[in-house]
Amino acid sequence: MAWDTSKEKLLAELAQRIDVRGGAGHGDALHQLSTIFFSRFPAADMRGRSVENVYGLLYGLLRFMNKWPERTPKVRIFNPEIQSHGWESKYTVLAILCRDTPFCTASVRGELNRRNIRIHSIASCNLVSERAADGELVAIFPPEKEEKNGHSKESLLFFEIGRHSSPDQLQDLRDTLTHILNEVEVVVDDFGPMLSRVEESIEAISSCECIDADLRGEAVEFLEWLKRNRMAFIGYEYLCVEWSGQDCTASVDKSRSLGLLRQRNSAGIYDLTADLNNRSSEELRQKQLSFSKSRIRSRVHRLAYPDYVEIKLMTMTVT
Repeated sequence: MAWDTSKEKLLAELAQRIDVRGGAGHGDALHQLSTIFFSRFPAADMRGRSVENVYGLLYGLLRFMNKWPERTPKVRIFNPEIQSHGWESKYTVLAILCRDTPFCTASVRGELNRRNIRIHSIASCNLVSERAADGELVAIFPPEKEEKNGHSKESLLFFEIGRHSSPDQLQDLRDTLTHILNEVEVVVDDFGPMLSRVEESIEAISSCECIDADLRGEAVEFLEWLKRNRMAFIGYEYLCVEWSGQDCTASVDKSRSLGLLRQRNSAGIYDLTADLNNRSSEELRQKQLSFSKSRIRSRVHRLAYPDYVEIKLMTMTVT
């Protein structure tokens, strides 16, 4: 409670400082950003901060947000100094501006943890911004603001991490985080289509009369269970099979790939080919679903090895 009181006092002083120094059209934006951003800033992490330093931090974030023409993830990593940035910190600061999407904060934390980089404080907030055609910031609104033409839902992430001074290390971290956030956007954008592919598979299995009804029912029940938020779908690929006598060849139809599998291939070709070449027709009919683990960790949401669910759709050829 003492920390909450201290935070309230500091923010009241900050509001006064903005009124005095936030001219040139920045005052309203600074007040709005202060309300949104610091509402998510832990009170304990504001201990020992001066109002001058907090004002410099806030003004720097506003400048960071000011120009965003391409609307792709924007990442900045720096060591704040009074002379260069108007405020200072004993930590390295990581600031990120990206579309308001799920998983962005967790995915960044996962990469920092993978590198054993200590995180000293985190503050992330969602907001609605009005921007000009060239991406210049016009106004900031709280996240509950109704989105209109020219408005965009955005996420502002702020981390203070262990001090790093190597330019090469900082550039590598910046590039990696940019790639990860791009992956997050691809996964989130393709979630709806991936869910539709599950629905299509359910319909195809239900109508596949060459499979025993009980086996079809079991597969459908599992897929129905799966689509009820039991799994975060991060990738999808469609495999085609061509037969030449007793031999088969599997290939990926890249035009139908979604999520992370737009950018990479799985081991599905090899697994499916092995199944088709080593199992009898009767065994295949009893094994519409297969499960495996990826050998590559996902960087989206959780730093974990994703599960693969392989769905075999069979057709009966009448001659």
